[in-house]
Amino acid sequence: VVYACHAVIVSMKIASEEQRFFIGHTDKVSALAFNGNCTLLASAQTGGLSAVRVWNYLKGSCLAMTHAHSVSSLSFSSSGGVLCGVGKDTHGKSMVVVWNTQRAKSGGEVVLLAKAHTDVDIQTMKIAFFDDTRMVSCGRDNIRLWRVRSGVLRSCPVNLGEYHALEYTDIAFEDGHFADREPDDRTLFASSKSGHILEIDYKSMAIRNVRRLLPSQPKHSQRREKQTFCSGPGIAINSISVSSAFCATGSEDGYLRLWPLDFSTVFLEAEHEGPLSLVSISAEGLNVLASTASGTLGYLDVSSRGYSTLMRSHTDTVLGFSVDGIRRNIATVSEDRSIRIWNLDSLQQLYDFVSEDTPCAVAFHPSQQVFSCGFGSGLVRVFRISTSSLLAEHKQHRGKVTGLAFSPDGEYMYSAGSLGTLALYSSAEDDHHVLRVLGNVVARGSERRPDALAVSSDSRSLAFVGPSEYTVTVMDARSLDELMRIDVSILDLDSTSLDSAVKVCFPPVSTGHLLVTTSANKILWLNATTGRLLREVPNTHKKVCSSLSVSDDGRFLLTAGHKAIKLWDYNMKHDVNCQVFIGHSQPIQQVSFTPDQLGVVTVGDAIYYWDFLAYPQEIQERKTPAHAAVSLSPCRAAGASALSVSGMLMSGGMPRETAPVPSSSPPCLDISSINRTGHEGSLFLCNDVEESDLGSGPPPPVSGSVLRVTETPAAGRQRSPLRGSDRQPNGGKLFDLDELQEREDHETPVQPDSYKHFTSRFKTSALDQRAAAPLSGEEGLRLRAVIGYNGNGRGNMVWNPDTGLFAYSCGCVVVVEDLHTGSQKHWLGHTEEISTLAATHDAQVTLHGAGVIIFVFK
Repeated sequence: VVYACHAVIVSMKIASEEQRFFIGHTDKVSALAFNGNCTLLASAQTGGLSAVRVWNYLKGSCLAMTHAHSVSSLSFSSSGGVLCGVGKDTHGKSMVVVWNTQRAKSGGEVVLLAKAHTDVDIQTMKIAFFDDTRMVSCGRDNIRLWRVRSGVLRSCPVNLGEYHALEYTDIAFEDGHFADREPDDRTLFASSKSGHILEIDYKSMAIRNVRRLLPSQPKHSQRREKQTFCSGPGIAINSISVSSAFCATGSEDGYLRLWPLDFSTVFLEAEHEGPLSLVSISAEGLNVLASTASGTLGYLDVSSRGYSTLMRSHTDTVLGFSVDGIRRNIATVSEDRSIRIWNLDSLQQLYDFVSEDTPCAVAFHPSQQVFSCGFGSGLVRVFRISTSSLLAEHKQHRGKVTGLAFSPDGEYMYSAGSLGTLALYSSAEDDHHVLRVLGNVVARGSERRPDALAVSSDSRSLAFVGPSEYTVTVMDARSLDELMRIDVSILDLDSTSLDSAVKVCFPPVSTGHLLVTTSANKILWLNATTGRLLREVPNTHKKVCSSLSVSDDGRFLLTAGHKAIKLWDYNMKHDVNCQVFIGHSQPIQQVSFTPDQLGVVTVGDAIYYWDFLAYPQEIQERKTPAHAAVSLSPCRAAGASALSVSGMLMSGGMPRETAPVPSSSPPCLDISSINRTGHEGSLFLCNDVEESDLGSGPPPPVSGSVLRVTETPAAGRQRSPLRGSDRQPNGGKLFDLDELQEREDHETPVQPDSYKHFTSRFKTSALDQRAAAPLSGEEGLRLRAVIGYNGNGRGNMVWNPDTGLFAYSCGCVVVVEDLHTGSQKHWLGHTEEISTLAATHDAQVTLHGAGVIIFVFK
């Protein structure tokens, strides 16, 4: 069976469910058509200037391509020499185009035979299997016969009489060849939205018979009678298919019905979850294919009367997903308000949860058969899959849930809301009770969903964009105490506009990095401990990078930007550092490696499961300088069960024999300059790079890795593990860290010392102990304004852009200033020089330290 999944055409064998793909369209595929012996396949995509492709079906290669406006229907002649398409022209009129495809079979071009514009509505159009020059179309208020002669396309309407006002949905020719009749002496069947089926004599263009499908009448304890054709309100028939033995109809009530050719009674029917959009009888007449508006695809075995579902799908954009590495399940959430659980091996749907509230984010517990889901209303619900039960429900957010994550050790759960709230839960108990809630810490807005939160692989750190879009905050994952705040808007001193953070990601802890994508299409490598900028890669995608993921061995980086996927060499030390893959027709919402590192999952318009083919680290090191071939293929992993996989999460890793010894020096809180090469595609590196910051990567894993291996002959200098040419994609020069280090050996950068303790200024006077403060309202003097700022303090200025709080110290006075009007408020009480200030995240409480006294102000 061949069907379209947005921009990808899928050919699936029914017996083995093996899939192969036809990739090349850049937008949703709107029409498919086979020739008589299924050797040629034609496809068209949506859009103002639709691409129409002709494929060699057996080889999967594109033979030819042409264009037409907004094609909605295609029909191939039985011989494969003529292709007919229906679309809309720039004025909104129906347009019929006929091409000669004879040359396309041998690699030639598709030639335009005829074109016609008409005001009549055309829903579908089919070429007669007995004559390549004749066609028939149907639509609202019309059924027309068409013919191509001498390069001109002409049509004439069928006289429908009293049935001229019906909306016709589909047409089908009577099947078979008859020795005693001419080829065009046969019946034409037409279905309609009103439930009518018309039998038309094609040769005489006259109506022979009219029948109508009616709803069943409840009778005798609500038993349903079989459908009949009488008068009364009918059931809309969306599709019709005819074989030499019977007729199949797909209707709006969700039933696939099989009729004898005289339509005397229904002899077989199958109920579906939604309205049927298409039915098709196989060539041998043993199976009937059915697709529904609810996204299911299945077939009915006529001989055994058994029904099999081939595929289910979301009916709207997939917003996010999470993978259960133990049971190889994947949970997805969609704008169709459903949460679905799928199996990665069988690709079949296991569970379906439907809610009135739109789910926004989902996360699997790392070890239990439990998942949590965040909704548009701010609710966070926790479900147990085995019992299909609700374990907990929390309402800590007023806006949409933009991020949801479990710590890798399974002890904690985190959720973020679109209005800035962050919640910490204990996942050790089934109730997942709340431990802490913070306000105004996460950047506001829902554009960072569904993976607004990132947890380090050692379960110690939590990172997110906030409290503003220009900063990234790292917190203690067990207590939500702030560890570090990084302002990404000031990292590029040459930029004329402020750069904001979009997504954050923790690579494996062994790298010591934190990755940040920005609105200027950059990826920043930061030191996860100090926040230093280590590496900057510009122009990663044509549009903002919407999601990123790093492989468990720290060798590969996966990014998504708009409709494209890029696979990068994480260390960026080779000539070619990335590969680009297409297939999505809508912006990609989320990407991730599967826990076993054998696959990649991407979601957006649909769920895409890619094979990940790469060298294991240890084999690459043993066989250097062998060239590694790494590629993604959008297909289901074949033979994955035959691979040897160890570990609960099937990562192939083993415990280290010895504990790692810390080798890095204490962090230096300096600001290093960045090398600029002047090339857009260049790589930016720090002048003083510590060995622990950007080393050659984590230690190689032990044998037993699950990555597939392919060898090619050695080629002198070590190549990139990403296949490609010897040039940088952007034409820029790539700096090697070793070369930079050699250049810097002769230079000793001066680093400012930031570890000096606060020392109060020398005072020449002391407060008179006999002085008494006046009562409130009896003061003879009132402080009006303070001009100055104490630069001797440490962190003695606080600013909250959300509430407008701006406060600083000057001597022993705290000045609270309105940045719009310039007016000041003064908080008095300290008798010593104020050394530091602090404010809560909601800016409701401030703390001031002076000497050994700390004041708390509300």
